[in-house]
Amino acid sequence: MTRYRLDVCNKTGAITVWMQSDETPCGFVPVIGWSNIDGVREFADMLLDFCRQRNSEAERIRRTSDDIICQAIGDKFSIKE
Repeated sequence: MTRYRLDVCNKTGAITVWMQSDETPCGFVPVIGWSNIDGVREFADMLLDFCRQRNSEAERIRRTSDDIICQAIGDKFSIKE
């Protein structure tokens, strides 16, 4: 299992994401850092956009699959959500 930790320096405002994995015995290691909250917001927005795109693509694939199945077995059968 991988664990993450987010540290904020009250003095400088710097923010660091740390990661610890069960496979590595060296404890938490820094993964990425920002000098202020604006960088974190930009990164979070990028991750949320990526998540939305992936979910949208998965939904499009599911709808296409359902349409193909309905065409193959006939319109009287419908896929229930």
